[in-house]
Amino acid sequence: MAIAAAGGIAPLVELTRSGTASAKEQAAGALGNVAFNNDANGMAIAAAGGIALLVEMMRSGSAGEKVNAVAALRNLAPNKAGNKDNAVAIATAGGIAPIVEQMRDGTAGAKAQAAGALANLAVTAENKMAIASAGGIELLVELTLSGTTRAKREAGAALRNLAVDNKDNAVAIAAAGGIAPLIEMTRSGSAVAKTRAAAALRTMALLEGNRVAIAAAGGIAPLIEMTRSGNASEKEKAVMALRNLAANKDNAVLIASAGGIAPLIELMRSGTVGAKKQAMEALANLAIDNADNKAAIMAARSV
Repeated sequence: MAIAAAGGIAPLVELTRSGTASAKEQAAGALGNVAFNNDANGMAIAAAGGIALLVEMMRSGSAGEKVNAVAALRNLAPNKAGNKDNAVAIATAGGIAPIVEQMRDGTAGAKAQAAGALANLAVTAENKMAIASAGGIELLVELTLSGTTRAKREAGAALRNLAVDNKDNAVAIAAAGGIAPLIEMTRSGSAVAKTRAAAALRTMALLEGNRVAIAAAGGIAPLIEMTRSGNASEKEKAVMALRNLAANKDNAVLIASAGGIAPLIELMRSGTVGAKKQAMEALANLAIDNADNKAAIMAARSV
């Protein structure tokens, strides 16, 4: 980006420190734009001391400053190369609590940005625990119920990331009422929201209690529908969720009864490489100790 190439990062960071309120707000917005999908610029902003200043802006800035600061932190946290330094630095600077606070008290736009920031921050075990401890799970679940379309999408991604490799968070999401709104997103959300909700349910369904709860809340039918009519990404995430749900014997019966075998066979034939593998594993789970499902799978494969 031209701003970075022209040496503009350091002056923008300085403006967030010593500019007027209006200048601080615009500088935070510019830093967010510079950091978007650009790892090198994100690391340069961090090296120039930008993270601590943006976190402070979130604590004590105006409403406009807070929106731009949380958006900038959202863009600073991810790193396509797998570098988690900025996500760690934001947490170390005390950034998680004010980001969570924005989900409680911020504008609609700030809430969506905050959920996106938490999704990007939830890439380390320590950050997952810190977000949960700060009350982030309950607020993210609330966003999936009452947030804007974008906020719901971002909240779904955050809940998915919080549950990955963290059983306590997966249990807490269910306890906070998170399963029902995630299922609703698989029915009526945007394509991106459906994909993220299915991914969250897939992770949640690694736990037996959540498998039962997802089925009881009506989660099987919309996931099967996604395997039929979703885009490639939706299909892949939905079949992964069904694979995990099918590890429960009662769910294996329900998936077959809801017409899940035929679309899984079709995915095994014509899906992406990932979808084919997941469909095979889902069918294998459906067939375990279930003669009726084995016979139905054999019959569908012969068509």
